[in-house]
Amino acid sequence: MVPTDTNWPFEFKRTQFPLQICFAMTVNKSQGQSLDTVGLYLPRPVFSHDQLYIAISRVTSPEGLHILIDDNNGKSTNITSNVNLAKMEALIFEHILSLDKSRSDWKIKNIVEGAVYIIDTFMVRDASGNLKPVSTDTSIRFTNATTFQPCTDYVMIPKYKFEFMDLGDLMDEARKYGPKENPEFVIDIIGVVEDFIKVSKIPTKFGDRDIVRFKICDASNKHMVGIWGDMAKVVSDQYEEYNHEENVIVILTSVKLGTYNDTLQISSLASSKVYFNLDDECVLEMRNRLELEGYKPSRDDADNSYVLTLASPYEFINLKTLVDNVAGSVEKKLYCGLTIAKLEEGHPWFSYSCSKCHLEVVEVGNRFKCGKCNRTFPVAEKRFSVKAVVVDQSFSWSILLMDRVVKRLIGCSASHIYLKQTKEEVATKVFPAFLHVMDGKEIIVVVEVHAAKDVSENFIIKAQDMYDSNMYAMSISESSNHVDFPTLDLSELFDQAESSKTPGSCKSVSKKIKMEK
Repeated sequence: MVPTDTNWPFEFKRTQFPLQICFAMTVNKSQGQSLDTVGLYLPRPVFSHDQLYIAISRVTSPEGLHILIDDNNGKSTNITSNVNLAKMEALIFEHILSLDKSRSDWKIKNIVEGAVYIIDTFMVRDASGNLKPVSTDTSIRFTNATTFQPCTDYVMIPKYKFEFMDLGDLMDEARKYGPKENPEFVIDIIGVVEDFIKVSKIPTKFGDRDIVRFKICDASNKHMVGIWGDMAKVVSDQYEEYNHEENVIVILTSVKLGTYNDTLQISSLASSKVYFNLDDECVLEMRNRLELEGYKPSRDDADNSYVLTLASPYEFINLKTLVDNVAGSVEKKLYCGLTIAKLEEGHPWFSYSCSKCHLEVVEVGNRFKCGKCNRTFPVAEKRFSVKAVVVDQSFSWSILLMDRVVKRLIGCSASHIYLKQTKEEVATKVFPAFLHVMDGKEIIVVVEVHAAKDVSENFIIKAQDMYDSNMYAMSISESSNHVDFPTLDLSELFDQAESSKTPGSCKSVSKKIKMEK
């Protein structure tokens, strides 16, 4: 703009820009808002999971979104990186694992476990966070000025200090916390080792990790323990020194409790310690308790046979005994070692099931109705229900191989095959030839007896799930009137089972069953 009416001997010029009021906010601050126009400025990539999604999804239409991205040199670009939650968790996990190694660079490495020291110049603060190793609200923090002076022959301080919780109280304690909630304090437990499984690798969302598994028992209660990471190899080697001894007493400190399918899970942490047959009075007291309660070891190392002395909800049974005693087998958890001889193609290969309770539903018109949930829905889940002739050394019989068994054997779901046949314009009720990969497979399955819907049959046996070879070894000693089963080569089968977990179950490490030879 240049004014024309002026008395000045020089000329004024003014440039105007049309501006509109706008507001700036961080991505986190914008969460939950709906805006017509959004300008997203990213001078650097987002640093948290879902931040990019939140920023882009604030706008109500694609036309209202404008993005400006700077690269490392400050130049505009159209590429930025997103944060993947699994990758971020893995990085955090690796960082936590490295903390123990970084401690070795500090003078704490001169501290010897079990020795007594006079500690001078330290800080006392309120303890914060969860998973505290001792049940106190106060914590001691060392500084660069902290000194440690060894003190010998000071009998007022015990060499070891444990805060044991009885194995019978662990389940109630674990139920106090949600699946993603950590307790305030970790716990210490003591018991006798049973069914020790040496170190092995299993896949997790953090990559392949070492694990050692065994059961801890106090003559009345028994729970499974998992020792993870670098500690697994150390614990496995330590146990070899005591493997020949009867009733090896283990002390586990700073362990974490969890539950899965109402089963207790005991897992190690970075701060956990494992002691076998520790020279301490608590070990002698545990041995006395085992003797008073008439405990007998579950494993005899001399012949490597298993004898479970506690009542078990599982029973291993051969096929003929199962068929001859149908009435006594209802509502029992039974295990069978079987060979799939032939698939019966005349029987439907899948059934419709409720997406909530997974029970079979009835088709009413173009809808499905679940009697248990009392609800109707337009689309039902498709789950395997393959009829097969199976054999063992005692008998042969027709059973139904249910969804979990078939998925573990073939590595895909019924919905996947259903969709494939639909796209290829093959009638969905035609028996898929691909299922015949199960022919001749040797399996160990959980079986259930149900009343048959077909009037020509009185009952039907369903193989609900597969189980691992360790349960087979333990369970076979419990069965009565059973014949000896052939040794099953299950390595190939269990490798397939590991790679074909049902959707949603492979995410949680505790849900994965590592199959041992």
